[in-house]
This record gives sequence, structure tokens and C-alpha cells, in this order.
Amino acid sequence: MRLVFDAFELTPHSAKSKGIYSYALQLCGAMAGQLRPGETMDVVCHGENAADFRALGLPPSVRLHERASRMPGRLQRLWWSQFGAALWTRGRGVDAVYLSPKGFTPGLGRRLTGLRTVCVIHDLIPLWYLRHHPAHFGRLEGWLVKAGLMHSVRAADGIVAISEATAAALREAGAEVQRVSVVYNGVPPLPAPALQPGHYIMALASSLPHKNLAGVLAAYADYRQHAGPAALPLKLVGVAGAFGAGVEALGTVSAETLSGLYAHAQAFLFLSHIEGFGFPPLEALRAGAPVVCSDIAAHRELCAGLATLVPADDPGAAAEALWEATRGAEPVGVRRERAQAMAARVAHELSWTRCAAGVLRVVRRVARSGGQVAAQECGS
Repeated sequence: MRLVFDAFELTPHSAKSKGIYSYALQLCGAMAGQLRPGETMDVVCHGENAADFRALGLPPSVRLHERASRMPGRLQRLWWSQFGAALWTRGRGVDAVYLSPKGFTPGLGRRLTGLRTVCVIHDLIPLWYLRHHPAHFGRLEGWLVKAGLMHSVRAADGIVAISEATAAALREAGAEVQRVSVVYNGVPPLPAPALQPGHYIMALASSLPHKNLAGVLAAYADYRQHAGPAALPLKLVGVAGAFGAGVEALGTVSAETLSGLYAHAQAFLFLSHIEGFGFPPLEALRAGAPVVCSDIAAHRELCAGLATLVPADDPGAAAEALWEATRGAEPVGVRRERAQAMAARVAHELSWTRCAAGVLRVVRRVARSGGQVAAQECGS
């Protein structure tokens, strides 16, 4: 089997794709360690991300190909996504299988070459934006994003969905059930905490509408009104600026600081409207923090009953949950049990070794079958 791993359009410098970039790095390294004799993997990258992939310590069966000296521009990305990726992969051999870790497979080029493709689809958030915030994309960009995503949904020989929630959304969007396999992400370990214990509520949001910054701020304002003098301050990660009484906006923080914030928070608040997986609540739970998060499919699935779920658009319900979580000192044993329960789930279900094995099963089946693959034979 010859696998082409497409990292050509990925960069760690974009807020929109940082999570997918991290996913691609972790997946690539874990897959490289599970290749069988005779299997090879070609990683297509560029000069600005090649060092990160090289740092994985890849074996000789994995080769890096720098197709450009820097992150490609818009026109180069458009050419690559429509024709270049398919033509380059076809040049590796007629048996080559193309893997996209970012949710899009080659468009017109796939039809011209008969390329076999496997696509990791993290979520259908772009479609949510087109419905709820159509101005988020320009008209042309919106059309290209929707067309590219729907092409992947309907045409990829194998689709990896990172959660049952994403799989359900894919089937609703028209993906054939037999082509969708659920393979959970791995959850990477956080470094040792860098902060001293404190008394605060932690929240994570961003300026992107689906992260619901307005809902987080409204919920905290309601909580302050309810708690009065006993109200804890809010440490808000992901955005900077002035947001009212009690709110300390920290912007982007280091991994060590983030780990410390989770470890010492009296409660963690996350009110995203839509997620394919949702790392922050899982990370907070693994640190033992009480979690209040939005009642969406991914959180119901992955928080495994350990979090308090509230409607994303009900600040009063979130405020009440925060008050319940913080009004008394939580026994250390309860926090430890919460952390141990999530750590056990990460170890058994959410490891990168397990994730890579699941993706490779899909790829191998597509390679052997020469076409579309039954999900029940490939899922993790």
C-alpha cells in the first residue's frame, strides 16, 4: 500500500486550522509507527510546516515532500485542491491512496484520475456558518467551501468521522452510511501546570461566532448577579480585551498556563454552538474541574455524563450551573474521581495509537477493495 498524506495546505498560524494542524501532526506520527512492511507514506508539506513533521522522527518508510518553500497562496491552494493533489498522488502509482486529514478531497482532479480517497471530516461547521452567519464567508469562498465539503461527503471512498455526532451530521448531509467510520481523536497530554492554586471560574471562547463568546459573557454576568459578593472572577482564554466586571481576558496562553488554569479552576465554562469533538471540556475534566458546557451532540457523547449540560443560548441555566458548582468547597476526592474517570477514558478510547489504527484500517480497506469501503469493517 502506498499512502499519500496531504499536509500541503496546513499551517499552525491560522486560528481556523490550528486544531486540524495539531490533529494532522499527531495522526501522522502515530500512523508512521504502525505501517506494515511494504507499506509507505508520502507526506506532502511546505517549507513552513516541514520542520514540525520532520521532528516527529519519521521512519524510512515515510518520506516528506516539500512542494513549496512557504504556505501556498490562495490560487495555489485552489489549484492543489482541484487538480494538483490528485495528479501528484496519481504520479506515485495507480495503487496510491490519498488521505486528507482536513475534511476536503480533490475535486475535479479526482474525477479525471479515478483517484481513491479517504477523508477525515471533523465537523460540518462551515455549513452551520452558511446557514446562521452567511456573511462569515465571501460569496465565492462560501460557494467553494460548501462545494468542496459536499464533494468529500458524497465522493470519498472512505470517510473518517471523529465522533458519532459528526457521523450523524454526515449521514444527514447525504453521506452513504457504509462509507462513514467513526474513529475518535486522540487527546494529547497537557504539560505540568504552571500556575499556583487560585479561586476563579475559567472559560474558553473566541471571536468566531460558533464559540459563543456572547453567551459566555452573559452567563457570567448572570452568575455574578446571582452570587453577589461571593462571585468568583472569570479567567477567559482565547480572546483579549475588556469585557466587564470580574472578567480577566487572557488571550492566547501557553500550554503550561492552560494546564494550570484547568487544574485550579473552581469550574470550567464552554458554551460552543457546534463542535465535532470538543477538546476543552475533555481537558478540563481530565484536570478534575467541574465542567458546564453546551448541550450539543458531541458533548453528550464525549463528556460521558461527567459534565453539566445546559442550552447554549440560555445564560440563566449556565449561571445557575456555575453557582451550584462553586458555592461550596468541593471535596478533593470528588475532583480526583472525576479526573481519574476521564483519564481512564482517554487511555482506553481516546489515544493517538488507537486513532491511527482506526484510520489505517479505513485506508487499507480502500486500498484492497479499490473503491468504497463498508464502515462496519473499518471503524475503530
